[in-house]
Amino acid sequence: MKNFLQRNYPQIKFEFVTVDKYEGPGTSLGYSMLQAKSNLKCPFIFHPCDTIPVQKIPEPSQNWIGGMWVNEKKSDLPLAHYRTHKVVNNKIIELKDKGVSGFESIHIGLDGIKDYQDYWATLEEIYNEDPNFEELCDVQVLDRMIKNGSDFALLPFPVWLDTGNLTALKNTEQYLKEHAYAGK
Repeated sequence: MKNFLQRNYPQIKFEFVTVDKYEGPGTSLGYSMLQAKSNLKCPFIFHPCDTIPVQKIPEPSQNWIGGMWVNEKKSDLPLAHYRTHKVVNNKIIELKDKGVSGFESIHIGLDGIKDYQDYWATLEEIYNEDPNFEELCDVQVLDRMIKNGSDFALLPFPVWLDTGNLTALKNTEQYLKEHAYAGK
């Protein structure tokens, strides 16, 4: 990854963080995120590797969570694979675990974090409650921040290209072929 980014994007300054443990007890996405905390003492965008956005990603001038509106009853997506949002007036009021019904939007794993100090404090708090919680990720942090009174707007992504499961990967590959994004 490091070689690819430096070779293909020489005009961009990257900061790479080494994660000292990435498998076994005490590891999680949340633990890995904590390793980058000292590099992110400013508003930032959280973007894991399984989402490909095709629209411009805005600056985190406010807290936002990327999502795709979905009609739960009519969708052909494998909804049990995705975390979701309960939304009121374009404001996310709850994040739901995978497979839980009663939602309006799918969590695409793309977050704009303006209130970065609260984010890091919340992540550390959750991590310290159970350092061996392997499922710790952005969702638990965002949900707790919301429950503690932070506001997060839904940032809708009408096109969401997911690579996190085989069905989604095939759909993404097909979309990229049809829209001539491959190789660009």
